Amino acid sequence: MENTKVSNQKISLHRALAMRKMTKKRLLDAIDNTKFVSLATGISKKTRDGEIIEEFEANAKSTYQRIVALVSNYGKLSRRIALANVGEATEIIGGEPTVSDVMIQQQRDKFSERVLDVFKTQYSSAKRDVDYSNESLSERLDKFLASMAGGEKNKLFPKEVEELTETFRRQNELRLVDPLKLITLIPEAEKKLEESKAEVDSLLDELNARIVIEIDLNEV
Repeated sequence: MENTKVSNQKISLHRALAMRKMTKKRLLDAIDNTKFVSLATGISKKTRDGEIIEEFEANAKSTYQRIVALVSNYGKLSRRIALANVGEATEIIGGEPTVSDVMIQQQRDKFSERVLDVFKTQYSSAKRDVDYSNESLSERLDKFLASMAGGEKNKLFPKEVEELTETFRRQNELRLVDPLKLITLIPEAEKKLEESKAEVDSLLDELNARIVIEIDLNEV
């Protein structure tokens, strides 16, 4: 993945709140309204939806990069807003994460989980379509071979059958257009999400044990 350009800005708290709101809107829109995997027939240069495959792949990759950047920006904005609300002095205590840090990470995990759900749903649906379509290809292949032999497939030489079968499948098999390599990316994302959630749980336990509160209680 290409490095995302970073710009350092000084903005008002009001502006930061507005930017965080817009960042979340753009993020959810990108997650929910982008197709990351598609289908194509044979050697066609277009998807079944009529989109040029190169353009589809470029859009899927760039949108995923934008999602990653937006998740990062949301976390950065949330952290600075939290610090502004309580004062810079509370940013770090002995180099340890604060409660707001953990809450921000929880929100980032929710975004990651939403992306992962979209990936899983789209990939499983596309794979199911491919499997179903290609299962019926054998029957169509038999009819094709018979037509090439004047109605009798057995008249073809084995070498002819092999060559015609290869050509037919190359031109007619339904295939996945998967620019993000979701079959690999999904388990990697699942592992990262599980690790992040485990880290959050551990940090919460640590923070709950470290933080002391003062409260007046009635004697009963």
